[in-house]
Amino acid sequence: MKNTKTNLQTSKSSDRNYYPVFLNLKNRLCLIIGGGQVAERKAVILIKYGARVRIIAPSITKRLINLEEKGKLEIIKRDYKKGDLEGAFMVFAATNKKEINREIKKDAEEMGIIANVVDDPDFCDFIVPSIVKKGPVTIAISTSGILPMFARVFKDEIKQILTKDHIRYVKKIGRLRKMILKEVLDPKERKMIMREIKKSDMNEIMGLSISELKKRYLDKYE
Repeated sequence: MKNTKTNLQTSKSSDRNYYPVFLNLKNRLCLIIGGGQVAERKAVILIKYGARVRIIAPSITKRLINLEEKGKLEIIKRDYKKGDLEGAFMVFAATNKKEINREIKKDAEEMGIIANVVDDPDFCDFIVPSIVKKGPVTIAISTSGILPMFARVFKDEIKQILTKDHIRYVKKIGRLRKMILKEVLDPKERKMIMREIKKSDMNEIMGLSISELKKRYLDKYE
């Protein structure tokens, strides 16, 4: 996304139509301008997903300082200045001054860097959804920035629905899918197998070993 010129315009809340996407942040530089509680929350989740996190702010929370001492992130203790966005994949403008946040957004737009301006959704290129993550399953919930509180209500409900059995099922079928991709060369046959698996009862599949699943779904295509 960096070095790609954008022509981003602000819009009314009713015009927002965000494209949901899961980004690989592994080793990508993500900047957070601001060092308060909001910046802290952003940093913690970015670290969780493998990003290289850099904080720029004159005042920093104790938890952020502790994370730096553990080598989890980098802190530059001063005010934001033009040029700080160089090399960044994305930036969070999380200062307590709206004019500074919007200046950061303007600089990011000029450099083709996507920006999230905290508590100012009309100036955001992207928003951060409420996330439910259990094992390999990640579910993101958003109200397009209109009512984040309601997204958190959905999050709590989904946590109750998503069970350990669902996670085990995903892991088991994920292993089987790798075998299918490796051993079944015909794309049409792969689709047929996956449709057959989809129609099967989850509890029945959970009771079978990988070798039994392979015999049931793959062997007839060999």
